[in-house]
Amino acid sequence: MADIPRIFAILRVIGYGLAVLLAIIYAIPILFLRRLRHRNNLITLNIS
Repeated sequence: MADIPRIFAILRVIGYGLAVLLAIIYAIPILFLRRLRHRNNLITLNIS
């Protein structure tokens, strides 16, 4: 029989990892492209 709590734990870890990866991908252009370095974008980066 499948161990349901373990499957959900693995899915949760995958979800957190995906969220962190997407946040990093979102943050890199804001940090390294000068034309995106505006006050509003930096505030948004701080929130994410």
